[in-house]
Amino acid sequence: MPDKTLNIYWLDDQIIRFQEFKQVLEDSGQDFALDVHVNTIEVDENIINLISSWEKNAPVPAPDLFMLDHIFVEHLPLRMNGNTLAHLLRKIFPSVPLVSVTAMYSDRNQSGQEVHEYTAIFHYNKLSDCIEELFSVARDYSRLKFTTWEAFVHELHVPDSECSVLHMAIPQELLDEYTPTKHSQLVKWVRTVLLKNPGFLFDELHAATFLGLSVAGFQKVKPMFAEALYRGPFATSNKPVWWQTRLRDCLYRIVGVDAPDYTQAAGRLIPTVEEADFCKCYVTGITDATDFVVAEAHPNQVWEVVRERYAKKNPNSIGMSLGFNQALIIDGQ
Repeated sequence: MPDKTLNIYWLDDQIIRFQEFKQVLEDSGQDFALDVHVNTIEVDENIINLISSWEKNAPVPAPDLFMLDHIFVEHLPLRMNGNTLAHLLRKIFPSVPLVSVTAMYSDRNQSGQEVHEYTAIFHYNKLSDCIEELFSVARDYSRLKFTTWEAFVHELHVPDSECSVLHMAIPQELLDEYTPTKHSQLVKWVRTVLLKNPGFLFDELHAATFLGLSVAGFQKVKPMFAEALYRGPFATSNKPVWWQTRLRDCLYRIVGVDAPDYTQAAGRLIPTVEEADFCKCYVTGITDATDFVVAEAHPNQVWEVVRERYAKKNPNSIGMSLGFNQALIIDGQ
């Protein structure tokens, strides 16, 4: 039986998108113990009146998520776009997340003023690969509606040792008095900064490298690190992340406190780990080192493991806050 029902309202001026994805979204809910219902609404010259009417007569069933295209056909009044409708919806439904499904933007460049109303942005052509992530926005959005820092830390299950650093890393204006806009911005920060940038949390490649292992090697021992897995808001099974400090704690419980201080050396002492499971340098092929980092290889933008000497700061990266890793690229590429 589904654990939760999600009512999604999809506003778009291209009916073909409804036909392509409505059934896919509803059928996919079963994979995540969700009963998903997609209510489709065509965007035309009457859309503003329809949304305005919801202020007095809310739609039934109550929405858990609004999906909107960003760009509509030119004949719509006032040059409306998805962000315009998102602004209207935010006033009427302050506790409901608003996501854009568009080919123009993605979560990586959603900071612009013209897309600021969106809680999240999903690329239209990649929506099929992001269904669990989309559902997580609807499912977990309300979990970050809190009034204290302590409540935030509790909801995310932040390790005690990380609380003070995380408090300095998060934009302080998001921790001030609650407003619906700040709620949406906080959700954006958790999803696109905390969960996507290595530092407090590690994705599979960074977690494996932290332990001195390849991704395949990490797969062999991953169950041993189950308690390090992030299980807070917007956690997904297809893109798991682990708390760095809890990975370390688990590691030294497994190999003993007398193991080497370098986690990349200690990780290779885990029972069942063999030399074939060690990570190796993308540049040299070497495995016998303890200074491996994850860097981006240009121009193909694939993340690779290299020794630290073969990486340099990415000149195009935005400066990260305290607690996050510096973005690197492979030197000479």
